[in-house]
Amino acid sequence: QLACPLDLGCHSVPSVAIVQKEMAVLAKPEILKYIESGDIVVSPYQYENLGPASYDLTLSNEFRHYRPGQGVVDVREETDYKNITDSITIEDGEATS
Repeated sequence: QLACPLDLGCHSVPSVAIVQKEMAVLAKPEILKYIESGDIVVSPYQYENLGPASYDLTLSNEFRHYRPGQGVVDVREETDYKNITDSITIEDGEATS
């Protein structure tokens, strides 16, 4: 499984790694073949997320958003996103505006 984006401390972040270098639309049998061979890695993998020519990913319930009034953010290696964003956790069934 790939690292959690933005170091959120997530526990089940969906990740997809594709070793194949060619670009093509794959049908379900080809997707399954590449998953079985290890050329496509989906973690966590759920068969019910596999479509006719796609794999549906889901988001975590943890997000970060930029604080209002930040203006233009100069993004560099040393930029600490925690200083300019706030963390939000959405509980199951909760909606946001």
